[in-house]
Amino acid sequence: MQVLDWPAGEPELDHLTSLDVNSNCATLMAGLLARTRCLKSLSWGWEYYPEAATVDFDEIIAALSHVKATLESLQLRVEFSRHWRLYEEPNLTANVESVSSLLDFEGITKLDVPLVALAGFGAEAKSLVCSVPRNVEELSLSTGMIYQNVGWLPDLDYQWPDEGILNTIEESFRTYRTSLPWLRRIKVIDTADCCRGGEMERVLRETSLVDGIDIEIVRDTPSPWRHYLDDI
Repeated sequence: MQVLDWPAGEPELDHLTSLDVNSNCATLMAGLLARTRCLKSLSWGWEYYPEAATVDFDEIIAALSHVKATLESLQLRVEFSRHWRLYEEPNLTANVESVSSLLDFEGITKLDVPLVALAGFGAEAKSLVCSVPRNVEELSLSTGMIYQNVGWLPDLDYQWPDEGILNTIEESFRTYRTSLPWLRRIKVIDTADCCRGGEMERVLRETSLVDGIDIEIVRDTPSPWRHYLDDI
């Protein structure tokens, strides 16, 4: 195994405008992002495991603050390790209050974050609009962490969460135009196998959940039973 060292002194990363990285160490990311002073696009994957099921959004937002002035596109995915997909997900500890600070990232036009990071875990879902930067044109909401103790969703032992997801989107964006005048598209990125493709598409065809916004359901899992969920 060869160990690659940083160049001597403080590395210069001003040439980086796009970064795609998987790391569940916010301290490491903070040190990296502090040196990417021209970063415009960031994809940050955070994969958690049963033995380390804690996500500290205070640290995540603090790390992201280093690129607040330049960032135009942010994808933050918090997912359960694929290796443990066949096992019950552990209770995840996640403090999401600080996610509202994303509102200050005024340059972001494309945002991809977990739905529950915006809506919270409480008995009532927080309005998603309260944490979305004003200039966002495309908003993607992934379903990672959806099988945790999310109070505003139905009992997942008996009901699918997809109806609750659509209801939350509708309630949040009913009067979105003042807060998000440029928003044109919302994508629900199903990374947790929780959306019945046929049922959600039927609802979207028959109702106008949010006037003036295209809503799309995107399946994004390698599950062998994915085709089954698409048919119900």
